Amino acid sequence: PHVTLKVTLIDTPGYGDCTDLTATFQKIVESVDRRFRHHRSVLPTHELHGMDKLVHCVFYFIAPHRLKLVDIAFMKESHTKV
Repeated sequence: PHVTLKVTLIDTPGYGDCTDLTATFQKIVESVDRRFRHHRSVLPTHELHGMDKLVHCVFYFIAPHRLKLVDIAFMKESHTKV
């Protein structure tokens, strides 16, 4: 069967440019949480019309030579949300 898939990409330009990445990845996690709360608030009213703004997948690219503690912290923080 033919399935139409709509995909929304969320780019995070500048991620990793500052020294305190905890604050940066916290903004990403908060965005995911905010989208989930919104989804749950409209779900009972059935106003989604086949579209949702949830984050279903995160591509987190790590250079092979630089796995840092902040990368591990981000993955630990977000793995239960996506």
